[in-house]
Amino acid sequence: LPNLNEQKICFYDMPIDLFCVVHGESKQILQANTAFEYILGWSENEVINQPFTAFTNTEADIANIDKAFSKIALGVHSIAFETEFKTKNNLMRNIHWKCYINTENKQIYAIGRDVTQYIEHQKQLSQQSHQDELTSLNNRQLFLMLLQKELAAAFRNHYPTAVILLNIDHFRNFNHQYGTQKGDEC
Repeated sequence: LPNLNEQKICFYDMPIDLFCVVHGESKQILQANTAFEYILGWSENEVINQPFTAFTNTEADIANIDKAFSKIALGVHSIAFETEFKTKNNLMRNIHWKCYINTENKQIYAIGRDVTQYIEHQKQLSQQSHQDELTSLNNRQLFLMLLQKELAAAFRNHYPTAVILLNIDHFRNFNHQYGTQKGDEC
């Protein structure tokens, strides 16, 4: 049987999740496992000594990282956050990070899980739940949700608001005469 140290090395090098050690103040990546290459395409040498933010594209992600790392000064020992991380071929992957902070040496031990597929499925389900399958138009549920949001904003900002609902008279007759497909196209 391998000793405990060999088991730790084996676990660290498994390409399932991203593991890295980051300097808490400079946000520089000090160590990275092979999953960075397996998941993102970056070799360990390309990642080490780079700032953690070098692999993000948006100001929102950089702000999210800065906000998470700022908790070190507050004495927080663990943080979790999500960012889009750039792959070597300039695609983006959604990474959910869980980090343990060693306040003595100001190092962050971070584990990143690629949740891109999960996020894409969530977006697809959300889109499907808000669109009519036949017409691909927004459905009543989305209409009511947006109406509630807009009415609340109008009330909060004291804007005058009007809602107009239209009903097409005798549309059933149109469907009977020309067919439901023409009615849907109309």
